[in-house]
Amino acid sequence: MAYHITSSSASSQPSFLSFSSSSSSPSLSTLFPSDFDSNDFDLSSFALHQYMLALLTSPLTVVETLSEVQLQKRTDQESDPDIETLRTEGAIQQIDPMQGGVWDNVRLIVRSENEGLSSLLKGSFTTFLYNASYTFLQPALEEVFNDYLDVYDDNNPATLALSHVVVGGLLSPLELIRTRLIVQSTTPRRSYFGPVDAVWTIKEEGGSIGSLYAARLVLPSILIRTASPLLRLVSAHLITEELHLDPGFNPLLYRLAVLGFMAIEVALLTPIEIARKRLQVQRLSYASQSVRSLAEGEVPQAFDTCVEVASAPYAGILSAIWSIVNEEGGKQRRRPKKNARRGIVDDGNDDDDELEKILSTKKRGGNSSIQKLWLGLKTLYRGYWARYAANVVVYIFEDIGRGDEW
Repeated sequence: MAYHITSSSASSQPSFLSFSSSSSSPSLSTLFPSDFDSNDFDLSSFALHQYMLALLTSPLTVVETLSEVQLQKRTDQESDPDIETLRTEGAIQQIDPMQGGVWDNVRLIVRSENEGLSSLLKGSFTTFLYNASYTFLQPALEEVFNDYLDVYDDNNPATLALSHVVVGGLLSPLELIRTRLIVQSTTPRRSYFGPVDAVWTIKEEGGSIGSLYAARLVLPSILIRTASPLLRLVSAHLITEELHLDPGFNPLLYRLAVLGFMAIEVALLTPIEIARKRLQVQRLSYASQSVRSLAEGEVPQAFDTCVEVASAPYAGILSAIWSIVNEEGGKQRRRPKKNARRGIVDDGNDDDDELEKILSTKKRGGNSSIQKLWLGLKTLYRGYWARYAANVVVYIFEDIGRGDEW
């Protein structure tokens, strides 16, 4: 059984909505035909389809997520970690700065001392749960809105966006859990053993089930789920009506156009994605922390992470983006190897200057404000290529699955 959704412009045209709204959530509303009949629905094929997509995109999702949440302050920042903190950091071996291409970062994760190949599948089952739930709920809710409002268009922008907003907000805790499953350190102990365990573990942070729906966590999901389907409707219109491309008559040009508009969508949403993931790895509640410790940025992490994350809490999307642009960017030096660090710690006297040279760089002259701004803006797109690659994988997978339907 091949799954697809028809375009609003013509029933024979495949919809531009056939690729995912994010690399970590492929195929949100593309698996049902327009004349869907529940009696003909094959649940096992549907589940297998979704699970295969989750597994195929998992390594790219892991690379994207770790690249985006990893704190990489510019080396000229006065707030560089002090030497004593870095000396004692060896209790948890974290992944070095992820600054290469997608494949370089995959190898970095695989070769990491405490992560390895299995880490590339972190959160894949939660991704499957999220995608399957979204695919069931969003089309059904959109149909309810269409019936209630007497809308007869196949894809009405208002009901389409509204259904994505409601379902995206409802399922946003699964996205938070997936991010934490990916970012958590494998050793010395795992914080979460799965989505169900993660929901109950949040009580250790002083939070509650309701804190999973805090405004700073749900709002980014709502923004993305509103913008993504609307961008695709506009792109589908431009491809079919303005460029006059048809997948049957112009298969190559049509697909190239889809990939091009897909790149634009990913570029527009990636800064919000990085802010969302940064917010998701923070503590759910700060009620147990003193005002002084919050002001000094001494809030303990919610869980042990396999990459360094920001300790000072972000207030929201704009706060996270501003902090990234203002403080991060540039080439990072990788940490010394574990045995080298041990040697330095054991000596304790004459090696302090050498350790400082390895772990931080003195502020250099000639770094203009424009250069720093450019470094910060580049940091907002650190996970762009992994996210775009995951979208391409999903698009190709579903394009093959459609087969002769075009």
